[in-house]
Amino acid sequence: MARKNRKGRTEFNEHFAKMLRSTMEEPAWRALSTAAQSLYPWIKLEWHGPSSNNNGKIRFSVRQAAQAVGCDPGTARRAFCDLQAKGFLHVTKVSSLGSEGEARGNEYEITELALPGAIEGRKLYRSWRPGRDFPVQRAKANNPKGKGGFGNSETRPQDADQSRASELQNAGWPDRNSQMNTPNIDNVATAERRHPYLPEGCGERAASGCVRATSAAVGAEC
Repeated sequence: MARKNRKGRTEFNEHFAKMLRSTMEEPAWRALSTAAQSLYPWIKLEWHGPSSNNNGKIRFSVRQAAQAVGCDPGTARRAFCDLQAKGFLHVTKVSSLGSEGEARGNEYEITELALPGAIEGRKLYRSWRPGRDFPVQRAKANNPKGKGGFGNSETRPQDADQSRASELQNAGWPDRNSQMNTPNIDNVATAERRHPYLPEGCGERAASGCVRATSAAVGAEC
């Protein structure tokens, strides 16, 4: 009877990822960063095999990758991008974080392996050439369709900038693109009069106005 390890597997039933020499001799593989080459077998370990093929729905987070490879999250994130750019990975579903905080990581296709129902993998890395990287799909902004999310067509960064610029112009401040524009003094004075911490009636040039009012009151008492 074969001996089992501490995980309950026999030596013939050990969890492994097969690395083909032909794949590692591809120009795309040699162009990968060391971190990307180290990460690739860990991603292949997430494949359940041909009988329970989950290729196209493989998930492996940046945090898991950093812990597995022994690097910082930034290096792990760049390794994922490098594997996409060279054609070893393809994102089938982009990660997102909903308004209720339920996180969903990227779902990947390992192009070396066949998708469910296919005979063999697409092997996109074979068509990679220097200077002709494949598109890299990055994670979307958190809650992209929610309030303030950039995925919402009604709220985009440029729209927010324009809205802020309009507010400043209405208050009398110059446009950022103009060089010789000055604030509207009337609007600024009106804003001063509405300030909650200024005495009533001390509008234009609050300090000088209050001094004149105080001097007049002292003169009346004398």
